[in-house]
Formats: sequence, C-alpha cells, structure tokens
Amino acid sequence: MHSFFLPGPFFKSIAGLTLLGALLAFWLFPEAGWANPGVPVNGFNLAEPAVVRYIYFEDSDPAYAKSAEELARELSLTGAVWKAQNVVGGWNRTGIFLGSLAVLSKHMQPDEVAALSSMENDGYWLHLQQNAGYVAVRSAAALPSASAGLRFALGFRYYLPNRNWEYYPDLTSLPDLKQGPPIPLMANRGMFYGYGAGSKKLEEETTRWKLNNGLALDNAVSTGHSWPGFYSRHKAEFAAHPEWFAAASDGSRRVLKANMGQSQSVSFCVTNKKLIAALQADALQRLQTQNMYSLDPSDGMDEKAVCQCENCQGLGSVSNIVFYLANQVAEAVGKAFPYKSGRGLEFNKMVGMYAYAQHAFPPDFPIHQNVFVLVATAYNSSPLSYDDLFKKWNEKAKNHWGIRDYWGVMQWDADLPGRSKLRTSAYASELRKYAALGAIAINTETIAGWVSRGIGQYTAATVLRDGSQNAEELTEVFYTQMFGKAAPILKPMFTDWQSQMAGMPTEEDLRAWSVLVQKALALAEQEKNPLLRHRVLDIAAYLHYINLLRSWRVAPADPGYIRYIALLSWAWRLRETGLIASQALVRTYANSKAPTKDLHFSNASAPWKQTTMVTDEEILKNLTADVASLKKPRANVKAVDYNYSTYSVYQPAVVSKEVHRQFRGNFRLVVAGGTGGSLGLRVGLIKGSGKSSSIQFGTAPNAAVKLPIGKLVDVPVPQAGPQICTIVDNNKGVQLSSRAGVKCSVFASKQSPLHSFARNEWCFLVPEGTTVFGIWKKGVYTLVSPSGRRITQQTSGELLEYYEVGKAETGIWKLEAQSGTLYLIGVPPVLAPTAAHLIVPTEKSSKAK
Repeated sequence: MHSFFLPGPFFKSIAGLTLLGALLAFWLFPEAGWANPGVPVNGFNLAEPAVVRYIYFEDSDPAYAKSAEELARELSLTGAVWKAQNVVGGWNRTGIFLGSLAVLSKHMQPDEVAALSSMENDGYWLHLQQNAGYVAVRSAAALPSASAGLRFALGFRYYLPNRNWEYYPDLTSLPDLKQGPPIPLMANRGMFYGYGAGSKKLEEETTRWKLNNGLALDNAVSTGHSWPGFYSRHKAEFAAHPEWFAAASDGSRRVLKANMGQSQSVSFCVTNKKLIAALQADALQRLQTQNMYSLDPSDGMDEKAVCQCENCQGLGSVSNIVFYLANQVAEAVGKAFPYKSGRGLEFNKMVGMYAYAQHAFPPDFPIHQNVFVLVATAYNSSPLSYDDLFKKWNEKAKNHWGIRDYWGVMQWDADLPGRSKLRTSAYASELRKYAALGAIAINTETIAGWVSRGIGQYTAATVLRDGSQNAEELTEVFYTQMFGKAAPILKPMFTDWQSQMAGMPTEEDLRAWSVLVQKALALAEQEKNPLLRHRVLDIAAYLHYINLLRSWRVAPADPGYIRYIALLSWAWRLRETGLIASQALVRTYANSKAPTKDLHFSNASAPWKQTTMVTDEEILKNLTADVASLKKPRANVKAVDYNYSTYSVYQPAVVSKEVHRQFRGNFRLVVAGGTGGSLGLRVGLIKGSGKSSSIQFGTAPNAAVKLPIGKLVDVPVPQAGPQICTIVDNNKGVQLSSRAGVKCSVFASKQSPLHSFARNEWCFLVPEGTTVFGIWKKGVYTLVSPSGRRITQQTSGELLEYYEVGKAETGIWKLEAQSGTLYLIGVPPVLAPTAAHLIVPTEKSSKAK
C-alpha cells in the first residue's frame, strides 16, 4: 500500500491545494475544461439583440455581485443587454463567469490555475472561447483591474473622462483569448489634479477614467510637502515645545503663532528627539489606514530654511538633514511593519519623500528600506543632469524610488496646446527611459484641460499599464474611433498641438483651427452623427477658451474687467465637463490676482460664478463669431515643408572670425566644422547654480557632453558636414562661441523657437520668390532688409508681424539688437550670426497658403 504525501511546502499551501485540485479535476473530468477544442461550449449568439447575456458570480463576498453588476452595465453600452446573475445549481457555460480562484479553479485549465496562483492579490486571468468564458481573480482586490482588463481586451476605450469621448465596440462576438494582466512599465501609477477636480461630476468621471486606464484610485505611492500638515495637526504640542521649530542663525527658534497662516513655510529641528518621537507616533497611527506616510519638508526648503542648530548643521547638506529625519521615522515604521522584501508597495508601509529642489541630490548615507523616494522631474537643484540624477537614486534606493512628474501645471502651460510635456510618442519614450533607469512608480500632477492634453494622458496611462503598447498607434486609433470620416479634417490640428509651441497661439493659428472645427461640424451634420457633433463642439468650446484667454492677455486695458469676467465665467460654466482646466484657471487668476475683492474665488456671489452650464447653441454662436473676428493667415505666405535631414551651406567661404551669441533655455543648432573645429560654450551667465547643462551632437544614447557652470568649454565638432546639435541650458544662460572655421545656425521655428538674452545680431535667408514672411516674437529687435530698410519692433509683448518683401529685398535680412523669443514663418526657420555662418534646411515642397 502506497502512502500519499504532498511534496514540498507549495502543495501544502492554499494555492498549492487549489492547483492540485484543478489537476485532479482535469485528469478525472477532462470534459469540464476547455483544453479539448472538441468539447462543446454553450456560448450564445451575440448578434441577436434580443438575447440577454449574463455576467455570472457565485462568491459570497458582496464585492463580486457589485463588480458583476458594474461589468454588465459597461458591456450593455454596446447596445446589447447584459445582466448580472448569481450562479444557481452550477454554471452552464454561457455568458462570462466572474469569480475568485477558489470558485473558478474547477473550470480552469491547470496552467491557468498555476499562473494565477503565482500572482499577487491584484492578479487575474481572462479566458474567452466560443462566446463564453470566465474572469478569475486572485482576490476581490483584483476585481476592478480585471473588469477593466477585460473591457480593454474587448475593445472598449476611455479616452477622456467625459462620456462623449468613450468608444464601445460592436460586440457581435467575443474574441478568443487566454491572458493575465499586461506587463506594466511601472507597477504603481497615479495621477492627481493639482487644484482638485472642482466638481463632483468631474471627480467621478476622472475616477472612472483612471480605473479603465490602469491608474491607481487609492495610490500606494503618494507623498507631498507634509511638514505643514504635521504642524497643523499638532499646534498645541509645538506651542508647548518651541524647540521643535528650526533654529535661526542667531540661535532663536522660528516659532509660528497658532493663529498665523504661515504654516506652509514651517521648518523643524530634525535632531530633536521628542519631535522625532512625535513624528514616529503620528506615522504609526496614520499607517494603520494607509500605505505611505509623507514626510517631505515644506516647499522651498533650502540651506537657509533648514534648522541652523549645531546638531542639525552637523548633518551636512539639506538632503542629509531632511533624509536623516525620514530615516529616523522609517526606523520605527520598520519595527512596527517589517519590510516584506520582494512584495509590492501595497504590501509595505513606507515613509514617502521627494527628491526635489535643494534635496534632489541623494544624502551621503544609506536610505532606510522603509523609505520611498519620488524624484521630481522639475526643480532639480543638484549638479547632475536628470538622467544622472535618476541613476544616482537607483544606486542609492534601488526598487525604492519612482518619478514625480508634471503632466499639467496651470502656471506653466495655461492649458494651451503644445505647452505641456505630453506630446505622445516623445513622452512615451521618456516613460520607457524612466523605467529602464530603475523607476518602479510614477505619481504625476495634472490639471483638467482634457481637450488639449487628453490624448497625451490617455497614451501615457496606456503605455504605463502595458509597456508593449505603441503611443503612435494608439493615437491613430484615437483619431479613427473618435472622429471617423472627420479624422482627416481634425488630425492636422491635433498634430499641430503635439508640437512644442511658444507663447500664446496666434490669431491666425486659432482661426485656422476653428475653421477645421466648422468643417468637421458640417460633416457631422451631413452624416447625421450626433456623437461626432458633440465631440467637435467640445473642441470648439476649448478653442473659445483660448480666444478669451488671448483677448484678455493681449488687451492693453480691460475697463470694467469685462474680458476677465468673460474668461472666468466660460471656465466656471464648463467645470463639470473637464474640457478646459476650469478649476486650475479660476484658482490661479481669481486668488490674490483677482483685481477686486468681489471677483475673488472665495466670494460665492462673484459675478463670474454663473450657475447655468454652457449650451451647444452658445458654442456654435461663439465659434461663428470667433472665425469672423480672428485674423486670417496672410494669403501669400509660403507654407514650406523642409527636409531637416539635409542642409546646404549658404556661402562656401571659410569663416575666419570667431563670433559670440547669448542664449537661454534649450535650443538646437545645425553645425558644420572643418578639421579640428570646435564650439566654445560658457554656461551660468544668468543663474550660477542648479541642474547641469549639456551639448549633444546627434541622438546617440549617452552622447551628451556636460557643461560645467562658469567655465569656458571647447567642444569638438565631430564631423565636417552639417549636423544637428542640441544644447540643454536649463535657463541658466549660455554664451556660444563659434570658433574660426566652424559654421553654425540656430533653429527659429514654431516647434523650436529661439530664446536669447542681452542684445544679439542675426541674419536669415529670404529666398527668391518670397513676397511676405512673418516673425512671431516676445521681445524686441530691429529688422534690416537688403535694401537698407529698417523696421524697429520695441514692444516687448507677444506679437506676430508680417513684412512685405520689395523687389530688391530677397536674400539676407538682419536682426539687430534682438532679445527674447522668436520664430520665423514663410522662410527657412534658421538664424545665423553672419551670412558666412548660414546653413539652411533643404526645401521639400512649398505652396502659397
């Protein structure tokens, strides 16, 4: 008689017993599984609209019934009828069974049971065949992601948090599939509105969007500037212990009075043992109901703001000071909640920190394993480039760091097209780079403004959830599914928005986009497509916002604040739609910037706080009025398509003199160098500290040359022929010296505008046959034609100016005493120090607008 035993600890575990049971069931009753293609499966004909389809559930946990009902509602959006139903008397293999591994294992194939058993609690398995199947989850925690994963596999798409911008497939049949969750770029992914949603409806729709696009609803990775919050919760203790406050240089304590509104700048004495004990107790209490305890200091914490006492200063740098405190609190957290190596962040209790501003650089000592760091992609005051900073943090806190990103900040981009970083394919490459450098999480700030940044946020979220997704392909599908026959009309506008733009869109651009919208609306009416009409009207509402913002910003005066009120009112009335960044806009422009008290955001009866929502009729009326009032593009300005891979040198003569020009920001050059030619670069002319600058020829990885601040560096030009060179200056100010024998020109296009400071001289080419060209500028210059005609432009605001070209005025034009930002329209978009330096891109084709 043979004894029966379970080999190894796995088969003695619950998961192991489940797998063993499945193997025995499959061996004894092979007809119970789908392993044999010949076994009949009682699917149903999805093409018959009268047939009711079912999402079955059996688990006693009410979460399964709720999830089945939600899934049935979503699938019913296809036009078919789906209902949730409890399994009674066994599953008859129709519909889709949603259940736990314990319930479904008897229906699953052994390899599927093994795969799901090996996953964490958020794991799931999808199996569809012959129009029926099951969704098995490791635990109830996986129900939301499993349902979302099924819908994605079926073809559902949730592009924007607005029902007009969702796509529901025509499910005449279910695809055959067997799969688990996709492999994400980063395991933890979160997004939040910097100013909040501003309305309950938008908050709910954004939650729905996050769920269906793989972003966390309750993010395990969440931190922020939290010293003010701790102070606010413990004002009584601080009043009793003024030594908890940071010391000033004279030894006094920077005590905040309990009734003062200065808590945002509070600073701690991080070596005070009683303060440390209080923070440890606070962390342990709050971690009972959350996974991460934020301990990042107040915003703006620098070497002057940190505690100046002897003990704190003895720690060293700002990074050492703030991460010392994080380690002290993490020590207590680790004792109470021992770190589970190899498990996800949702299974551990962590102290959350930013690597940001003056504490962007890692501390000198090891980071506690219960500390998690989000490295900010802005405000890098370390001496390192971002890539080197990420590498440094990966060495210091491997598997304990992620990215703190910025998909939208009102003060930076004003919800204008082309101003955020979310240009789909380029940003997807950034995300892949973060993951390759070791980041395991991302938490990003954004603002609503979904018309301008929606496709970027959708593709970013999708690539983060499934690293195999292609952002460009996702974008093309978006055009097709959202616009149908109108896609060729609207795609050029969205493509334009994917390019980096300088300043406010011009009237000409805005009018051109509005005309495209009118054409798409006409097509929607012709096709009798109400959903397309709604989407195009949404775009029109956003374009009117741009026009209102432009009108208010460029107006020399606003008597009675008419333009200001019109702008805020339009935003406020659209706040539930998420089409524009309504909440961020009013919180930015109606706070301390409000021109009068009655216009302040806090005033419930502010005249711009109108309660009626915007109607379709209003949008149409404003669209018509905007097209009529906005400037038309100049009819005889050439729209030129250049080949930026081939260039020609304007003059063959050798450059004999060295020239100098001053820039700021990031810019691109085209350079041609003789044997031994070089560029001289000196950075730090405006700001002498902060993140490093670099120069790179071509696009080869790790080819960038770092530029030390304040030193003149000679960078060899690697080849004689024209080549692209990118300089990342980070707004510190750089002087470029083109050595003798080296020709160079700087790009000045809408996608890559010139940013200069001080006063510079440039020249550019106006080709034969040109009758008019344009210059968009934010700054000053004097324009000189070949005939000697001088045109002085001394207004510093944003302006697009067109210039007629006389009979004898083609050839080299000059810009004198130029400072600021500008780009060229209708001529080759490059500027050179002299005509001898000029290198122009080859023209592919041209036609008059």
